[in-house]
Amino acid sequence: MTILHGFSLILTCSTEGRALMSMDLAAYSAGISSESVMERILRRREMKDLRENEESRACVSQMLVASPGDFVMDVQRAGMQHVDAYIKAFYFGEEDLMSW
Repeated sequence: MTILHGFSLILTCSTEGRALMSMDLAAYSAGISSESVMERILRRREMKDLRENEESRACVSQMLVASPGDFVMDVQRAGMQHVDAYIKAFYFGEEDLMSW
């Protein structure tokens, strides 16, 4: 919700600025996806052999699917959708927004 708070502080913004906000949100969402986080963890721990070994890779994938962090990812995904809706709302006129 920090992103939403930051975006809400901007009172006027051009269409191009809103498009850049959408791009920022997409880049942030991609950066916190479970796959990209796992890749960064593997890189930092220098576990190249784990990444190359298919059996270990399957084990890591199962941990991602069954991890308690899935709930956190669902909450983050819902938050991202909320921020995305906030950004898109500014593309509508006031009357259209109220009917949306």
